[in-house]
Amino acid sequence: MAGVIGNLTMFEPNAQNWELFGSKLKQFLALNKIETSEEKRAVLITHLSDDAYRLLINLVHPGNVEETEYDVLIKTFNKHFLPRRSTFADKDRFYSATQMAGEALEDFAARLRGLSVYCNFGEALDVLLRDRFVLGLALGPERDRLFEKDASNLTFANALDLAQKVSCARKSKAATATGTSQEGAEVGIKEEPLYHGNISKWRNRAPRTRRDVAVTEPEDDGGPPLLVRDFMANFNIVVSTYNNNIVLKQAHDLQVQKLLSEFSDLFTEELGCFNQFEVNLHLKEGAKPKFYKARPLPFAIKDKVEAELNRLVGQGIPVKYSEYATPIVPVRKQNGSVRICGDYSLTVNKDIHIDQYPLPRIEEIFVKLGGGEYFSKLDCSQAYTQFKLSKKSHHLTTVNTTKGLFMYTRLVFGLANMPRQFSNVLLKIY
Repeated sequence: MAGVIGNLTMFEPNAQNWELFGSKLKQFLALNKIETSEEKRAVLITHLSDDAYRLLINLVHPGNVEETEYDVLIKTFNKHFLPRRSTFADKDRFYSATQMAGEALEDFAARLRGLSVYCNFGEALDVLLRDRFVLGLALGPERDRLFEKDASNLTFANALDLAQKVSCARKSKAATATGTSQEGAEVGIKEEPLYHGNISKWRNRAPRTRRDVAVTEPEDDGGPPLLVRDFMANFNIVVSTYNNNIVLKQAHDLQVQKLLSEFSDLFTEELGCFNQFEVNLHLKEGAKPKFYKARPLPFAIKDKVEAELNRLVGQGIPVKYSEYATPIVPVRKQNGSVRICGDYSLTVNKDIHIDQYPLPRIEEIFVKLGGGEYFSKLDCSQAYTQFKLSKKSHHLTTVNTTKGLFMYTRLVFGLANMPRQFSNVLLKIY
């Protein structure tokens, strides 16, 4: 076609979106002033791949594609490629949208606009876009700042603009905190005009002592940087630059070793013991004992389970008779070992009183962490088993294993009352 303006790609149904192609086709026809149905049909057919053209022939059958009106062909493809939309499903996707990790503010706002296209919000569109944008933002200063604003005077465009300003200020502050350096240059210099002067009087002032220094040549393996400025700024890592050398200020290993040595009783491999009180299991009135036989073990983990049972013998009390007996459930841990739990859902879980202590929500924990500068991750080894059971509760925890009956002297995994009691104690300690 001589004198054609623009470029219209071929439509491949397995690789392209028909709705986008149809919009581009419409603009292409308007730009080139193609108005008759025959010419439009010819443009459409010549810009279909073999698979798309074969599909169109099948959809039009028993009619003839070359004799069918252009508008009918477009409606045929629309009916085939554009599914019936559910307004509630579209609104659900819109209301559920949140800012993804690493997603820029502008991209998140654009994605919300796209999700709102088929929601039929009408005049309420701007308000709903604003609300979803603010509520869907990731936790951070941008979201906090928007929460301080009066919603009655805030539009979607204003909310996006304010969030961008806060983000820009935060990044500038981070860049200032980490400093700047001339990366990629062997020597950092600053060009200044040369001033002539008499410096002969300084020639004898140089020190006469010499010191041997070691020079370390860095090697670039082509991998990504381990520490970048944004990462260090977010975690308040202080960087000092001098003569283009970067020094990280960090705690010395000697200080760590000193702490480990000073508080050696807190860092032993032995099982800890909480000695403030013992845990009681209170039975409901009318509770009847239940006895279940031991379950056979899978051969793949039988040796590991028996090894763990041998280790737990030191914490348990072998018994010859018990009114209660619970089968065990071995759980494979990430490190390959096994954790032995009692299947108390069959026995005492139904008959013991559950402490009504509300477990904290993750939002409440994040609020307490806000503004912190130093964070630690403490993993309580075999956490439940650090709590002692009262003697009158021992018999309720009896488990039936391939090595016989055992009563626990400490808390055991699987008891329904334990998560709330354990969380309550931890919050009081910390």
